[in-house]
Amino acid sequence: MELFDYTELLRKDNVFLIVESEHLLQDYVESGINFNNIRMLRLGILPNYDVVYPNECKHMLETMVYFMNKTKIYRNTIYNFRKEFATHALSNMYDYLWQTDTYWLKKRLADENITDVPAIIVAAGPSLNKNVKELKKAKGKALILVVDAALRAVLKEGIKPDLGMTIDARVPERFFEGINISEFPFVFEAISKEDIVRKHSGKHFYDDFPCNIIAKIVMEKKQYCLEEIATGGSISTSAFSLVKALGFKKIVFIGQDLAFTGGQTYNSGLKMEQKENEEYQKKRVIVQVKGNDGTMLDTDYQMDMYRKWIENEILKLPEDITVINATEGGAKIEGAKVRTLKEVIDSCTKEIDFEKLLQEVPLAFSEEERQDIINEIKEEPSAWKK
Repeated sequence: MELFDYTELLRKDNVFLIVESEHLLQDYVESGINFNNIRMLRLGILPNYDVVYPNECKHMLETMVYFMNKTKIYRNTIYNFRKEFATHALSNMYDYLWQTDTYWLKKRLADENITDVPAIIVAAGPSLNKNVKELKKAKGKALILVVDAALRAVLKEGIKPDLGMTIDARVPERFFEGINISEFPFVFEAISKEDIVRKHSGKHFYDDFPCNIIAKIVMEKKQYCLEEIATGGSISTSAFSLVKALGFKKIVFIGQDLAFTGGQTYNSGLKMEQKENEEYQKKRVIVQVKGNDGTMLDTDYQMDMYRKWIENEILKLPEDITVINATEGGAKIEGAKVRTLKEVIDSCTKEIDFEKLLQEVPLAFSEEERQDIINEIKEEPSAWKK
């Protein structure tokens, strides 16, 4: 278009200018694939397009395969975890009435200017060993959100997280061995393991409604709905969606290896024996990915799905949100800027007391509202019979 004036051509009724938008393409493909039609899907490429545009055609094929596999994994997860999902949701429904949720957390954060305040998601990859000590300097300058498998490594260094997070219905108990999770607030989901939720006696936040009954009551009585927290299948992907929904514009990953960096599965905080580590990896479907340093790293198919999910989500982000990969190792995440954790912390310009702020978030319900909801839940079965 720099070399030729197409004005007259584009004025013709039978000529259309089509501009591909990457994130819209992702949305269309994902919304069009479900478990009912997955076996019927075919990718048709017009003659010679695969020769003229080989990279684009390959990318489209990989995108379709990714969402097809994502659909299969989602369906299998629902099927395999159906008992735990139901059990945990019923238990957490009752707990939620005495706690709060991310709607109120977001409202409290809206009173602060967090535009330049990073949210640091601390994952459990092997590279966490490199910079976990540096994390202490981020206290009061960034929101430190630590996922369950990384908690022991962080607490071992004397760092108190601003938020912990666990969502897995079958999360291993050893992630929490020897630590008091009630010392800091937590984020749970409806399906979070009820035993872990019960151990947390402090303030915690639910990022989704534990059941449809509660959702219906809250939307009718309180006039709000919790924002959907999308997940790519791992707790780190859920944490990414959470901090984005809370309004943070600078999202930082550390320990997000998404690969077996140095041949290891987790950081040293989980004390995984070498034999146990090797046996675990033997059970995985191994693939190779490019690392942040340009070398090729072993990962497994599941972690690679998480990486692709994050990359797809980055494509959809507005320009004012920046994702930084400060893992200092691990797999390369396309679209994320590579920085050291020290560089991230040195760039922080504002101090903020998240410990005080989180405690100021109100409970979701007053005593009177809580009792009304309990009464309504008790009456619900009789309403169904009618």
